[in-house]
Amino acid sequence: MRRVLFVWTGNIFRSLTAEYAMRHVLGARSDIMVASAGTEDFPHVVSPYVKDYLLARGLDISRHRRRTLTAQILQEPGPVIAMSTEHRSVLAERFNLRDVPLFTEACGIPGEPLPDVDEVVRDHETNPVAVDGHVRMIIDRIIELTPQLANRLLLQKGALRS
Repeated sequence: MRRVLFVWTGNIFRSLTAEYAMRHVLGARSDIMVASAGTEDFPHVVSPYVKDYLLARGLDISRHRRRTLTAQILQEPGPVIAMSTEHRSVLAERFNLRDVPLFTEACGIPGEPLPDVDEVVRDHETNPVAVDGHVRMIIDRIIELTPQLANRLLLQKGALRS
């Protein structure tokens, strides 16, 4: 069995979305283990608007428990995918892991980071409407691209068996 690992800061938004979207797309037809982890080790929690929107999109994350990225996790065979350029840098600096694709690159399209709310919504602390809009846009983008990534992973897996 191989695994695919999605990496983000807190493991409560983008990497979490990619993990559950990939599990949903792959279903029971694959022996690819899907996982996610965060680069920071502090007690993040999934925001209610993230949890609610993911559920509305068919992804029940109620059993998700965030975890912090470790060298041991990175030893498992399979691709590691960064959700932004910042996380690709952390993987290189902290774990000497090079050539980690961004999520969009792994999907077969040009590299494009999936920015955090505070990078896009300057007044994120006082503008819940803009925060909700950004969160929905990012979740929709990840869900939209996940089937492309799943197909690429399944093709790679098939090529490895041949």
